[in-house]
Amino acid sequence: MDLAGWWRRARTLVHPIGEREPLDPDELERRLVAAMPLDLGPRLALPDDFKRYLDAIGRNTYLSQRIDRDFLLWPASSILATAASDARLAEDAPALVREQGPWIAIAQRGDRDAFFLCVDRESDELGQVVLGDDSHPWLEGGYFTPRGRFAEWLDSLRPRRPQASMIRLTPDEAALLARARATGAWEAVVAARDLELALTPDSAWARIGAPDRLIAPPDDLDDADRVTAEECELIFLPGSLLVVRDLARS
Repeated sequence: MDLAGWWRRARTLVHPIGEREPLDPDELERRLVAAMPLDLGPRLALPDDFKRYLDAIGRNTYLSQRIDRDFLLWPASSILATAASDARLAEDAPALVREQGPWIAIAQRGDRDAFFLCVDRESDELGQVVLGDDSHPWLEGGYFTPRGRFAEWLDSLRPRRPQASMIRLTPDEAALLARARATGAWEAVVAARDLELALTPDSAWARIGAPDRLIAPPDDLDDADRVTAEECELIFLPGSLLVVRDLARS
């Protein structure tokens, strides 16, 4: 894979939000071996394309709303810190952890979801990426979506299509958004996106009756009350709210 070419494209989709301690990929591998729980250390091996990727992105954490909601690319130091923390999972399920072998979290989506890379030299899944839905390969009963080999996952990190949701507001939600708007446009966007996130995932859909809360927007929105902040626009209508994401990139 042409990592330099990939990074030139991907760099237009992300922006840095903080630097971490620089860490060479080979040193990361050595420290990950030491951080693995139980007897997994000797089984750990970082794929070559993953090492070249780490060299490309450097020491910054990168955020993107264009790839996915609150999508984060982690540098080597963050990957190491997360792996060291995840090692404690072996205390509750050592047999499962040995069976699954070494996996490391390499990126994040939203507050709970993470992308995991298989780094088990003894496994046929070495180099595969999965998306964990508020879970980890070392936890029982997790839900994971395969995302292909590491290079395929990288290539999939492209701008998502603009999305919009029209939500029928309760009086409490309308009051919450009114208070947020009084504070500022960005605060209103955060409150609206939190509301949308609670209504749209499949897991919440069945639980709270979201089909009755999401409605089709009217054809004419020219005279609607609008609030815009960065890549998101809110359109307020009596009793409802339209959240339009990725507005600046559509």
